[in-house]
Amino acid sequence: PSFPFGGEPDTFGITGAMIEAACGHLGQQWIEDLTGLAPPVVKDDVPVADHCRAGDAQACLAAAADLRASDPQAALGLLMRGCHSLGLFASASCVSAADLALEIGGDLAEGQASLLLQDGCAAHDATACARSATLSLANEGDPTSWTDAYRLRLRACDLGSAQACLDAADQIGTAAKDRPASPMRARVLAARACAAGLQAACTHTDDGTREPAIGDVALDPRDTIFDVRWGMWFEGQATEVVWIASPATKAELEQRLASPMATGRARVYEATDAPPGVRPPADAVAIFGVIDAPHPDRRPCPVCPAEIRDNPFMVPSSCTCLPVSAR
Repeated sequence: PSFPFGGEPDTFGITGAMIEAACGHLGQQWIEDLTGLAPPVVKDDVPVADHCRAGDAQACLAAAADLRASDPQAALGLLMRGCHSLGLFASASCVSAADLALEIGGDLAEGQASLLLQDGCAAHDATACARSATLSLANEGDPTSWTDAYRLRLRACDLGSAQACLDAADQIGTAAKDRPASPMRARVLAARACAAGLQAACTHTDDGTREPAIGDVALDPRDTIFDVRWGMWFEGQATEVVWIASPATKAELEQRLASPMATGRARVYEATDAPPGVRPPADAVAIFGVIDAPHPDRRPCPVCPAEIRDNPFMVPSSCTCLPVSAR
């Protein structure tokens, strides 16, 4: 398919739109069979802005493009409507709306753009997540901006943005005010960007430094960090998950990691029974994931197997599973 608004084809979004269209068509057929009412006919002479107001995000993009130069505020309103609709182009409308809000300017522009990009990121748009990270880093007065930006970049990386993988590698590979650099995590993330075809990431330097711990979870000299991902192990708490392979058995790891497992910071698996999206090295016997300390009042989210990721109604509203194609 060709895309009038640029960008690479989003196979997950295309497939989702095809399923949505097929379900809508079958639903209309069923209504006709039950009631005798024929499905609605879309008139070709309906203005594109009216299609936008009816919930067509692609129409919102087209209508806003026509108005952008002459009436940017009206164009912004259409893009915001598209952003809050459902369908293939909703997240693209969020990104375009954020761009236009910043272009128009004003005291509230950055806050408005940030909210729009958050909506796009929540719709699993890698560009929106990466752009949201950039805005977050620019907010130097917020003590959580560094961590928020890093997690947003991880999410964009998991959604397929090689540049976000490299940006996350550069960020975690550089010491922050209250956080030491992590060369091992930076190495893993840069390798993901390189494998995705970003040549700049293939020259990422590795001095072979090993770290004794991830946070306060001690690492054994035989442990190997093999993946770093975005995740949500507890309701409403996005986090970084560091995945570590070990030659130790699952029982041995459970004994060693009893304390972080008790607080919800670590989860242990057989290498052959890894969660979806996690690909342990061939020589791993067992693996474990480590996160920052969860909030004490948060309940655990379900693991995201394919049947849950493909059916959002099976996931609590305060938990998030990334699309299958992103993993």
